[in-house]
Amino acid sequence: MDSVLLVEGHRQMRSALKALIAASGFAEVVEAIDPIEAIVKTNLLAPRLIVLETTWQQMNGMYLSRMLRELAPQSNIVLLVDEEWVMDADAQIASGANACIAKNVLMDQLPRALEKWRNGNSQDGTEK
Repeated sequence: MDSVLLVEGHRQMRSALKALIAASGFAEVVEAIDPIEAIVKTNLLAPRLIVLETTWQQMNGMYLSRMLRELAPQSNIVLLVDEEWVMDADAQIASGANACIAKNVLMDQLPRALEKWRNGNSQDGTEK
């Protein structure tokens, strides 16, 4: 079964994102509440998709993305970034992410990206 790992520290946001991902057709959405749990669960599950919040006190989000990419090279990684900071394509590639979505357009852009991955396609480029 294709699993999605949702890495988000805020309970309410995690709940909303989990519902959005499930509504997009992914049956199994596994949650991680911090970078350490994300590393452990990525190693155990090898998820098809990782949706990753990038603002962490414990670890830089870009570094975490690179770590998860090494643990699960088959996974698609979507970075959720603050609307003030949308990375350029070079930074996205360096992070190991397949897509970057700003939080101010999250509810519009994330379902589109999920649809592409659910259908077995991959997505390149930065979502703004």
